Amino acid sequence: MFDDTGRLVGITTLIAKDAQNMNFAVASKYIPSAGISAADLLKQRTAVTANSPTTQEIAFERQERLRREERDKILARQKEIPEPSSRAQDQSPQSGAVLPSRPAAAGKPLATRLAPYQSTGGDPLLPAKTYEQMAKKGQLAGLDDDVAIRKVYEALIRQHVADQLRWTEGGNYVAQFQLQLRRSGEVMFVIPAKPSGIDRFDQEAQRAIGAASPFPVPQDNDVFTQLSEITIVVRAPDRPITPVPATQAGPKKKAK
Repeated sequence: MFDDTGRLVGITTLIAKDAQNMNFAVASKYIPSAGISAADLLKQRTAVTANSPTTQEIAFERQERLRREERDKILARQKEIPEPSSRAQDQSPQSGAVLPSRPAAAGKPLATRLAPYQSTGGDPLLPAKTYEQMAKKGQLAGLDDDVAIRKVYEALIRQHVADQLRWTEGGNYVAQFQLQLRRSGEVMFVIPAKPSGIDRFDQEAQRAIGAASPFPVPQDNDVFTQLSEITIVVRAPDRPITPVPATQAGPKKKAK
């Protein structure tokens, strides 16, 4: 039950069978997590504030249950994936990109581990191409395969959000969010971690995150486990963007 301003008043629990429209509810003041904001929940989870274990457990009971369900699905799917043959290990990416040689984890070639979990409407070879570009710039130097692949997909996720951002006012604002992802790449929930100080930009950044879902995520279950909870930064452009007027279709007719 909510009041006219949207505040939680109570949670209905019982009804009287022998009475008409007779309902009972537990008042919100007796519900430990009722008055906790999303920001406070994030602080509790990241141990920024020291609250009682009981309150934290109640506040995140549903999220933790969903996380365990996703983990169980990942483990079940991992058991179903057959071991790659030696012939498959020798195959190179179809794009022709030459990936730097790294020891393959769990008997899988790097090209296979870079493959996306499912198509999100883009180029399925984009992760391999992004890996090659980042490797040439030295951004993956000294990293093992797991960390390198995670860096590639973090860059793809940030770009996915940037493509959906509709902010033309400039200002170079920065907002930080914590995401929980499903195995399919869909956003399970998003919590503002560090606002920019401009409410309108924070709202637009959160809208862009929702519009960008589902995100590209790797087939490799080991790497996805590290990506299932991710913190991303959304940045506004430094300067205002002037929209380009649409040109009239077709050639102009000459006046007689």
